[in-house]
Amino acid sequence: LSFSAAQDETLLQNCNLQTLLADLKVAAECSENLSWSAQQTAALLLSMRNLTDTLQHQLKKCQAAEPKKCPEAKVPDNGGLACVTVANKRYCKPLCNYGYDFGFIRRSRLYDECSQQTGHKWDTQYIGGNTLAVCNS
Repeated sequence: LSFSAAQDETLLQNCNLQTLLADLKVAAECSENLSWSAQQTAALLLSMRNLTDTLQHQLKKCQAAEPKKCPEAKVPDNGGLACVTVANKRYCKPLCNYGYDFGFIRRSRLYDECSQQTGHKWDTQYIGGNTLAVCNS
């Protein structure tokens, strides 16, 4: 049992989101300069597909998140959303895929909020909708 607990703690240390994001950023930046074998590329793609499947499963759980009166934020084409609920306020941070970036105004916004204080609407720069960001190539 103690061995299992030690394994779980090691796994949690290895699953730190900030570390994972940093590693993915480095991998994306280095990928142009690396010559990976077909096996290495296939192994990486399989790992990314498994991660994507897991995240999509978690996303389904997020779609029913509190506060329930807030509409679902639109996931940007060529990007994604990282969302969290704290004290009945929903915060989302749009992200762009590698090779895409936000327009000038989005860069100054860290996150968007939807809560009772915002009338259960997203406080986005885009008028009258659930679009939080646009990812341009």
